[in-house]
Amino acid sequence: MPRKYESTEAVCPFYIGEDRKTIYCEGIAPGMTLNLAFGKDAADYKYAFCRGSWEECRVASMLMEMHSEN
Repeated sequence: MPRKYESTEAVCPFYIGEDRKTIYCEGIAPGMTLNLAFGKDAADYKYAFCRGSWEECRVASMLMEMHSEN
């Protein structure tokens, strides 16, 4: 099982950690984590959204909407 680590370059407020094929994000409920699993390396997604334009990430948009409703 790959070891999860937290990137110091991540700017997304929902980012928790990652490994090569998975991104871990804050969940939709307290104590829950969303695991975004990729068939191949998740590097392109991580650099585009976790470390870049996180506001354009569909998962972040969903989580922002859910948090604004509470």
